[in-house]
Amino acid sequence: MATDAYGEQILQMTHASLVGRGAVGEPVPDLADRWESPDPRTYVFHLRAGLRFHDGRPLTSADVRYTFSWILDAANRSPHRGLYRHLAAIETPDPWTVVFRLSEPFAPFLSTMVRGSSPPEVRRAATRRPSGRPLQDRRPLSRRRGGPFRIRRYYGGRPRSGR
Repeated sequence: MATDAYGEQILQMTHASLVGRGAVGEPVPDLADRWESPDPRTYVFHLRAGLRFHDGRPLTSADVRYTFSWILDAANRSPHRGLYRHLAAIETPDPWTVVFRLSEPFAPFLSTMVRGSSPPEVRRAATRRPSGRPLQDRRPLSRRRGGPFRIRRYYGGRPRSGR
């Protein structure tokens, strides 16, 4: 997950997220085709039908919950953890619905939902760097598996410049 403006732009072009950003920064549907906020501390997202990861596995609300739970886990040392300090609970009443419950109202909450989702087995399989920091998931979720790019093979490690 990116920590700078350029990285965020690249992630938005290569990873799908619950909510995207429109031309002027407004929240627009992406993985979630709609959402509602029945009260200032509850957001309910409904996932689009037929979403799949690049390997063909279906995306479910459990994957979304896992992604945000991973970010919130202090052991993973995610630089985005503070962004979600208002999250009190993440519920998955069915495979296509994710409910975020906040500890207090947080007006920019929708803008924080521009995050890709990872299947749990990818995160669990990640090894740690010598510093103890976990390696990030490098297998993006395809945009409804209809985008122009698909990962065919990943060799692991850091990219090399060829020099």
